[in-house]
Amino acid sequence: MIRLNGLEILFNQKAVIQNLSLDIQKGEFFTFLGPSGCGKTTTLKAITGFIIPTQGSIQIDGHDITQLPVEERRIGMVFQNYALFPTMTVRENIIFGLKEHKWSKERIRIRLEQVAQMVNLTDEQLGKHISELSGGQQQRVAIARTLALNPDIIVLDEPLSNLDARLRKKLRSELKRIQTASGVTMIYVTHDQEEALTLSDRIAVFNEGVIEQVGTPYDIYYEPATEFVVDFIGEANRLQPSTLARLNMLNADFKPSPQQQVYVRSEHIKEQVSETMLDEHYVLDAQFDTEEFYGLHVKRIFEIEGEPLYSVSNRRERAMQQGDQQRLYISKHDLIFFQDGQRL
Repeated sequence: MIRLNGLEILFNQKAVIQNLSLDIQKGEFFTFLGPSGCGKTTTLKAITGFIIPTQGSIQIDGHDITQLPVEERRIGMVFQNYALFPTMTVRENIIFGLKEHKWSKERIRIRLEQVAQMVNLTDEQLGKHISELSGGQQQRVAIARTLALNPDIIVLDEPLSNLDARLRKKLRSELKRIQTASGVTMIYVTHDQEEALTLSDRIAVFNEGVIEQVGTPYDIYYEPATEFVVDFIGEANRLQPSTLARLNMLNADFKPSPQQQVYVRSEHIKEQVSETMLDEHYVLDAQFDTEEFYGLHVKRIFEIEGEPLYSVSNRRERAMQQGDQQRLYISKHDLIFFQDGQRL
């Protein structure tokens, strides 16, 4: 287990990480998620030893490694640019660390065979030079080289960001398969919420040097602990005063406090519900503005006194013209209430 206890990191007398504590379980695929500059990569560098925290401690399996040199931590790293040797073959790249550690030829042969199988590299690909490989194949080589030394932990900092969207999706599933097959603990840094939700066992959502929430992808999405999390993950509507006033006018039992902020996710705004379900929904009248077609789903933008309200559906209920009036339905269970930034 990895334990971060009360970490604080200062840059130029400014705290970029503030009293951060976190436990990561052995064998987890754990993701640090957040916008640029939120502290996720800084925290990763503290774990790997490239940054020594100003305060606090880092433990692995009960051993304090806070001051331990990088090379003694048994942590493998996959870099954003892969850091492969272009003049070497794939085979030579993978076994480079093993030779440096004076492994015997037989041990190297066996380990090479094991990791090549884990990451789906063929004998033909092992003989190629790095420049002959696609970006996705290069990423698999970088992971294989890291796995070869049998590290306890592998950290990956935005490893898919240089790839096109289609290849990123393909390699996401490969990365999870590799992690499951190897049993290694992986810590993954990204700003891409789709990557985090699809890959992770658990996620830590970072914001301005603190962790807003730790949980499973399901918990993070459906049970956001703070306003930042509901805003950052998925697409949610923060209901504006004009919308709240209309809800209050049309629904006698809708009585939020003036101090509360009310959110609803776009996919929870419906254009129709069955009569038997009407009592479980609030009604809201809005004006249709426009729609965006994404293939698998349609996003519709409505307006209430000039304020936008977004809905997402996997089917197009009916064609609409700008200015059309539409009654919308929101389940009473789907509204999310916050006060002072915290979930109620």
